[in-house]
Amino acid sequence: MGFGALSEKFSYIPRDVPGKPPTAPRNVDVSTNRFKLFIEYDTVKEDGGAPITDYNIYIDDGLDGQFTGPIKNGASLRNWDSTGLTLVTGRYYRLKYSSTNIHGESELSDEVSILLADEPSKPQNISRIDMDSVTAGDIRIKWSLPADEGGDPVLGYLLYLDGSLVLDASTQSTLNEYTYTGLSVGRTYRLSVTAVNDIGESPAAYLDLIAASVP
Repeated sequence: MGFGALSEKFSYIPRDVPGKPPTAPRNVDVSTNRFKLFIEYDTVKEDGGAPITDYNIYIDDGLDGQFTGPIKNGASLRNWDSTGLTLVTGRYYRLKYSSTNIHGESELSDEVSILLADEPSKPQNISRIDMDSVTAGDIRIKWSLPADEGGDPVLGYLLYLDGSLVLDASTQSTLNEYTYTGLSVGRTYRLSVTAVNDIGESPAAYLDLIAASVP
């Protein structure tokens, strides 16, 4: 009795699904607006021993409900936008992602929540008021809501004097007038108002006015 010839050498590398994505997707502010969400995400380096064949995007209904998906986004891209989906302006959408290799799908990433909206347009109808009743060196102005709130309600306003912030009223949505005080009589000032919503700050509405004495 004896042993036959040895078989060919055989090696085995354990393989598995990819690891969990390292981070949540990231909102790309400059590309996200009231109609489209745009995200970036990171490469999954723990590929499970087999090449990644797809990244998969999951998005909810904007009402903290069920996620759709997976929306396959290929193996080479590291960004995704919601073109082709019907989304509702003013809603917060939750997004997460995973990766897939020939052995299956990874665990899902952590989530990001993104508001589908824009900054407001500038406040309207800014004007000087009550010239006959203010103290020397004071200027009182008023304004009205922006024509376009950006798909998300205006939360308040920021007031500037010659480009410097003098009042943070970003939580005072009903504010519509303000008095600049202690100005130098005879000098011209630039008075600016911006509107703020959950996305950010609008362009400025402004007036260049002289601080006059009481008539």
